Amino acid sequence: MSDTQFKKFLLTNLVKGLLGFALIIAAVIFFRKYSPEGVETYLEPFTSRPLLMFLIFFTSETIIGIIPPEFFIVWSLDDNILKFISYVLLLSVLSFSGAVLNYGAGRVINKNLYFQKFARGTMEKYAPYYYKWGGWVIVMASFTPIPYATISLVSGALNYPVKSFFIYALSRFLRFGIYSWIIFNTL
Repeated sequence: MSDTQFKKFLLTNLVKGLLGFALIIAAVIFFRKYSPEGVETYLEPFTSRPLLMFLIFFTSETIIGIIPPEFFIVWSLDDNILKFISYVLLLSVLSFSGAVLNYGAGRVINKNLYFQKFARGTMEKYAPYYYKWGGWVIVMASFTPIPYATISLVSGALNYPVKSFFIYALSRFLRFGIYSWIIFNTL
């Protein structure tokens, strides 16, 4: 992958991330204004139980990241600003913890005989690019639809330096901070 291709990849995913975020905000605004009242009643068994919501979020962030974190930030909205900040901070910690678990799982997978025989050869072709651009990939995954859980797993599987991974993965906190500020001031 050339530098130009990589920059195009980053820009494309940044635009996708911003568009996705804008769509989520628009959907929430639309949902709040036009949704039938029964829909909220249907979701209440989940949304009224913070521990369950945090468990769903952690599972999503650890396994595949299928549910956008913005939905959980919107769920966290509260008139009590301290409660909102506490919930968003906890979501950030859970997301970072999921990344750490996936990084560790990647390190374990790297030692697996099946992985060494089949997948490692394919991945090692891309390893030099990952070592060169991995920090940017981790940061982009923190902010965009690039699957953060998968990037964390790949980082571990490719033995990306642990210290560098943790430093770049901290950008996830920045995402939650910026997105929650925008959501708080928009909704």
